[in-house]
Amino acid sequence: MVLTSMKQDIESIKKSLINSGLGLDLTDEELNEVAGIAVELHFKKGKTIIKEDSNTRDLFILNEGQVSVRMMLPTIQFKEEVLTHISAPAIFGEFSLANGAPRSATVSADIEMIVYKLEYDQLVKLMENNYRIGYVLMRNLAAIIANRIRDNHRSSRNLMLGW
Repeated sequence: MVLTSMKQDIESIKKSLINSGLGLDLTDEELNEVAGIAVELHFKKGKTIIKEDSNTRDLFILNEGQVSVRMMLPTIQFKEEVLTHISAPAIFGEFSLANGAPRSATVSADIEMIVYKLEYDQLVKLMENNYRIGYVLMRNLAAIIANRIRDNHRSSRNLMLGW
């Protein structure tokens, strides 16, 4: 993992915020505030970004690349299985951000990639200091989670019906 300066391209971060759905309906000034706390991270193929059961709460914005989401399944051998792949533009790490529970899955880089990390403490401070930013981000986060659950339900139905 390579950490770059927070002086990275703010416009690129703002674009990723909007394209991921997290930054929808924020003003340009509000996007600048959120982008200002983002940290750019580079990961090589196969590198773990989030480890299942870890107690971190940071949110990640996938700017370039694709990640695999894997979970330990309770089989005889407790085998880790790929649940899904997430491609840019998207966010991940949203469940632990929202409820504080340990990470529900391991997330790893499928290819060399760039993500922006919003550290939990800084994000909460920003949202507490600017209620509108907090409201819009949490509303957008709820919509992203709802869409993922809906897609999962459709996939489960299709699997059960053999479609």
